[in-house]
Amino acid sequence: MGKKIEDFVPKQLLIEISKHISNIYEEKRTESWESSRSDEDALCGHFFGAMIKNETEFSDNLSWKINYKKTRGRGKQNPETAIGADGIYTFELKNKNGDIIFQKAFLFQAKMDKSFNENTTLSQVKKMNSTTQNGSVIIVFCEKEFKVIKTSDYLQSRSKFPHVSFEKYVNDEFLKCLHGEQNMNYNINEEKLTILDDNNIVKKEVQSSLKSELKITVSRKK
Repeated sequence: MGKKIEDFVPKQLLIEISKHISNIYEEKRTESWESSRSDEDALCGHFFGAMIKNETEFSDNLSWKINYKKTRGRGKQNPETAIGADGIYTFELKNKNGDIIFQKAFLFQAKMDKSFNENTTLSQVKKMNSTTQNGSVIIVFCEKEFKVIKTSDYLQSRSKFPHVSFEKYVNDEFLKCLHGEQNMNYNINEEKLTILDDNNIVKKEVQSSLKSELKITVSRKK
């Protein structure tokens, strides 16, 4: 059984991060939908951009922040061709020297509700699931809710798949390590996705130009 975020980070800090995510979801979901509902890339940029959080001190020893980077990528392959994903959402913990000592992430494919159908989604989902069986989801943007569907659930039953809201997935499943891939990292400059095993040996490496990256970073200061 892999390590969990709560093994490294105080519960109260996770609560603080979760509250920020919940607040942004409630405050910006409708605004993002109304301003960008005709284009899923624009909606992603608006919604995820609202989650940016400047470095905030939690204690004398810990601080946290959320960054969002949007890029069309410079590589020859588009995201769907390589791994079926639009972007990646990452949690990382850094020591006082800035080295990453724990990392967990999930890949996502973003869809507007009107374009969410089997013909345009199935091949992308299969590629994500082959890259990481426990760390990829579909985010479906709807007017009243931004839904998250695990790719494994979608593949098992595409007609009646379970889903949760974006905030519930991130807070109740991803941050609690019930879902997500440990030691998965995306290097924007090299346009490369890497997954390491428990011994930090590369078990999968894929060249891919993802469109966006959302990252929660917790840093130890001493």
